[in-house]
Amino acid sequence: AKIIDAKKIIEDQFNKIKSDENLNKQLKKNIPILKDIFLNQIVTGKLTDLQTIKERSEFLGIELSMSQYTVLVLELQDDNQASKRSEYDKNMLKLAVINHLESMLGKTFSHYSFNLVNNIGVIIQGDNIDRTLLKNTCVEFKDYVNKSMGLLITIGLGRIHEGIHGIPFAFREALDALEYKLLLGCNVVIDIENIQVSQVNEKTVFAEDVFEDTIKKLEDDLIYSLKTLNRKKVAQITDNIVATLGETLRINIEKTDRLIFLMSFFLTKLLLTLDIKIEKFFDQGNEIYDDLRNLETIDQFGEYINRFFDKVMNILQNKQESKNSFLVSKAIEYIKENIYNDISLTKTADAIYISPNYLSRIFKQEMNETFIEFVTNSKMTEAKELLKNTNYKIYEIADMLKYKDVNHFTRVFKRVFSVTPTDYRELTN
Repeated sequence: AKIIDAKKIIEDQFNKIKSDENLNKQLKKNIPILKDIFLNQIVTGKLTDLQTIKERSEFLGIELSMSQYTVLVLELQDDNQASKRSEYDKNMLKLAVINHLESMLGKTFSHYSFNLVNNIGVIIQGDNIDRTLLKNTCVEFKDYVNKSMGLLITIGLGRIHEGIHGIPFAFREALDALEYKLLLGCNVVIDIENIQVSQVNEKTVFAEDVFEDTIKKLEDDLIYSLKTLNRKKVAQITDNIVATLGETLRINIEKTDRLIFLMSFFLTKLLLTLDIKIEKFFDQGNEIYDDLRNLETIDQFGEYINRFFDKVMNILQNKQESKNSFLVSKAIEYIKENIYNDISLTKTADAIYISPNYLSRIFKQEMNETFIEFVTNSKMTEAKELLKNTNYKIYEIADMLKYKDVNHFTRVFKRVFSVTPTDYRELTN
């Protein structure tokens, strides 16, 4: 009797709760949230018990009773206005997309849409799902969103599976399809069945090794080309890297994160090898991995790498110009200090610990005249001062400045100043 009384008390309490108007209002208000949670649990495989799924479906007014299932995942791309939108505006925009989606899909397909963290998910069900029609509807919806809402949207479409237990597989495939936007670009419908993903074999297992070997082989050539500012060669190497990455991703898209990690490590190592400080390379403390991870297409990847190497070469060029300027100033200092000695390119280069050829090249770049021209002009300028301020004979001045032939000295002086040493002295006196 006590057990019966206890049961009656529980039933009375339950009926009282059911009849509570406020609780019912609150429950109805939360139904959309509960539906999202429920559908997320199904697609992620966290809820697999068919009886539990049936009970919760009935409670939430969801009917998952057909034989075939597939899943769409829709990803809205950020536009130029995205950063200016509030969270409220973003959610309202997402809701508007869902409403249009419901309207368009509802004409032909039984479906349930739900919120994902950053995307929109849709479970499609039917006894004989027309995949071609579904894909065409997705394309039509994408075009509608482009034109009427001014948004870009990429849609991943999983395979059709039999039974509710196939939903998590279709969801995973839809997400995998979205990964291919790196190769196919954004604002497209990507059908996993149209993508030739190789089965796991020796080629896919070692896909990342092929890419890693490629960038390692190119490393020395790339470093040399960057140092010598050979932009044409750097562009060729970049094309090779991007092509290898694209081919590797076609073989096995699941390796995206690993390949991006390898590339970010390679670029970071490159900066260190070239003695470029990473914290000064980026304006706002960006990290290479994050930059690469945010790229959405292989073309964007190529553009990023090209910009990266251009910036590296600009930094190296500035550093080289600064270094060259310093070396040339040291060479000029040596020339002035040894104006009364024999001055040669080799002696000067040895004095500042660089090669004669290198000194000759940077001297011309910095001074816009050759090393020999500068030395000659410097000696002739010194000769002018001696002619003007001393009583040394012309042959003595020539000898002091290490011109063994006074006639040669006279010819050089006249070539530089358009006047002979004798005439110059007379004019100054």
